[in-house]
Amino acid sequence: MTKMYTANQPLLLGGQTYMWNRYFQAKNLVHMMEAQFTKFGHQSRIELLNSQGQKQMFIVPLEDRNFRPLNDVYLQHPDKVGELFVKTLDALYPVSKVKDANFRWGLVEVFLKNSRYSLGRLNVAVTDYIWGYLFCDMEGYATHISTKVLPTRPQDPSEWVAAMGDAINCTRYLGGGVAAQAYLQEQHFTDRQMRFESQDYKMPAYPVKKGVENSDAYVSILDPIFRLGKEETLKLIGGAA
Repeated sequence: MTKMYTANQPLLLGGQTYMWNRYFQAKNLVHMMEAQFTKFGHQSRIELLNSQGQKQMFIVPLEDRNFRPLNDVYLQHPDKVGELFVKTLDALYPVSKVKDANFRWGLVEVFLKNSRYSLGRLNVAVTDYIWGYLFCDMEGYATHISTKVLPTRPQDPSEWVAAMGDAINCTRYLGGGVAAQAYLQEQHFTDRQMRFESQDYKMPAYPVKKGVENSDAYVSILDPIFRLGKEETLKLIGGAA
């Protein structure tokens, strides 16, 4: 039986919903902690939805992050960021409205506990919390930290991704089409008897309120979890691949 993996920069609040289809399929996720911060990426910003289904961007302010890896980028005024996060949840996803209040309380605890550390650590902690919530009853699911999987990083980003998969005994890599076109080289995978596969996923629409649905898979995974609960979210991300 072949093992599949994916590798990604740790994303804010679990990242976009479509990424979780990738995680669902791959079962193994390597958090790329040494990846460089991307100014307009989803490492420090993510879209949520209000009760009307309108997008609300949540952004965490950062200290100096120019040309720094995610494990060396820090939040500005973490106490205030924590307060902002709680206020945002209270406004968009009040306890009385979410499917699982215990999940919400636990999420707040994880966020506040880890916001004093690097952005990479915060994003990993939140992602792993969501991962445990969704996949705890499913066999073979695991997350990994790139620095532990591969203490010495190859300079070439394509070789780095392939080497991480090789280190955790995977033979299939599930990635995005953009990465495949931008920097991944097939030879780095075939040299290790591995193969690259591109994700192909269109998220089904889900209800936000009566008469309003969301079909934008770039919204944070937290939105469907709060609105649908665990089982329906698993159906959402496990849709046609």
